[in-house]
Amino acid sequence: MSTVLIVLIAILIAYIIYMLANSSGDIPSFGAPKTETGTSKKPTKVQPKPKATPKPKPVTASGSAEETKVAASVYKNPETGETASNPTNYRFAKRWIKDALVSEGLLDRRYSNNELNKPEVSKRVKKALDQFREMDKYQDA
Repeated sequence: MSTVLIVLIAILIAYIIYMLANSSGDIPSFGAPKTETGTSKKPTKVQPKPKATPKPKPVTASGSAEETKVAASVYKNPETGETASNPTNYRFAKRWIKDALVSEGLLDRRYSNNELNKPEVSKRVKKALDQFREMDKYQDA
């Protein structure tokens, strides 16, 4: 029984070496010198890609090249101090963000995940999230 197991392990190791050799295109040499055939391939030079130049930022009225307003990536609950990242989708928003959307009057109630499949509800929620991003009250400064 043990000899069968040793033979199977040897076959498995040989198979792994065979797959590695075929995937990289080179045959692994374990100290044996390589033999070359009469055909030789010349290596081709790889041209480096040109680096993209950064686009200039628009100048604002104050004369600086900063953007006027950047969308917040972190929101802060003013009541508890809890922070949450910018929800890309209503389904992944924290509970206090959903409650804040209702308390600010952006939504009439909290929606369940099943109700978000309706197109009119989905549009309404996306519009409310966009308006919530603009509110300074919930910005983490």
